[in-house]
Amino acid sequence: MDDRKLLIIHADDYGMCHSVNLATRLALESRSITSASVMAPCAWLPEAVSAREHHDIGIHLTLTSECSLHKWRPLTLDASLSDLHGYMLEELSDATDTCNAMRRELCEQISLVRRLGLEPTHLDSHQFSLLKKGRVSLMTELSRCFNIPCLLPRFRNGRVWNYDSPRYTIDNVIYADSSVLADDWTAFYVNAINELTPGIHQLIVHLGFDTDELRAVMGADAPWGSRWRQRDFDAITGNDFRNALRLNDIELTDWRSIAEFRRDVCS
Repeated sequence: MDDRKLLIIHADDYGMCHSVNLATRLALESRSITSASVMAPCAWLPEAVSAREHHDIGIHLTLTSECSLHKWRPLTLDASLSDLHGYMLEELSDATDTCNAMRRELCEQISLVRRLGLEPTHLDSHQFSLLKKGRVSLMTELSRCFNIPCLLPRFRNGRVWNYDSPRYTIDNVIYADSSVLADDWTAFYVNAINELTPGIHQLIVHLGFDTDELRAVMGADAPWGSRWRQRDFDAITGNDFRNALRLNDIELTDWRSIAEFRRDVCS
């Protein structure tokens, strides 16, 4: 691939709620992001899918529901994937690792998105749940069965990601975590761009507007809460970030292009 630095700027959680949808759509339309992925079990999925147009949109395969006041259920209503109230579990237990229920649920998520008229460009997983505890084989199985590329990064934030993948579709994923201070938010992303090496990278952001709705859904100051998502939006749409992309000769790309370029590992 010579010395090109290719970057997908990707937003997770499309369809989670209206605020997330608004911010994600605006970022897609301005090409502040080049890709996004939808959460099929969430109530605002139809709005996200209706705005698909020509955008690069995949499926954020979802097996957990971590918000305390905003919950979603498995599409299959399978009890083994649910808590006592029928909502998805906040965290997957080892007991569900070998259960066929996960396969059925994820197949139904992919099928629902397609029935709504969206042909997904890729698969990834909410909270990286399919890149943990031996679940990678399920991700690759779904990728093969539905002929959709999936996110399998070799590194995350520059460090080797030790999971049992037989192949990789992305060299490195980059994302902010709770160690990044609010005052350093834009600087984190600018520094990440400055440090990119030749290869295919994906910068993952979580977008939203700091509204009453999103504060109710996620909390204001919680990790990945409303202020976090507003900071992400402000950072990637700001001049400092855009200038860093230009000064470092970053080539923006998306999953459609990567699948064509790396058909050997994306299919």
